[in-house]
Amino acid sequence: MNSAFKQILENQMTIMEEIGDIKFCVLGLLKGHIPDEYNKALLERIESTEKLLKQRI
Repeated sequence: MNSAFKQILENQMTIMEEIGDIKFCVLGLLKGHIPDEYNKALLERIESTEKLLKQRI
């Protein structure tokens, strides 16, 4: 498997994980509670994925 294809797969996996995290946050918002530590970590992951996506575009 070439490196570009492997990187695309890794990016897709990261995006899928973050979609799961976003679902968790939406449910937390509906219930009225999300831990601050979790919010900070999620924002950092989203920013890193955003950078990866911008590199590929």
